[in-house]
Amino acid sequence: MALVLSRREGESVRVGDAIILIRKCSPSTTQISIDAPRDVLIIRTELEEADEISGAEVGYENYTS
Repeated sequence: MALVLSRREGESVRVGDAIILIRKCSPSTTQISIDAPRDVLIIRTELEEADEISGAEVGYENYTS
């Protein structure tokens, strides 16, 4: 089960030490800003899924902030 929240532009939510700010909403996209410590890896899930399908590694060891 997932937690579902409603936020408006300019509102934010804290997840652990990260703050996620809703910057802009339109019918097709939502722009967010993530303020998190440098040691927190942030990766778009579609990139992770594409790497799983292709058999490639996501390359976390090559992550640079």
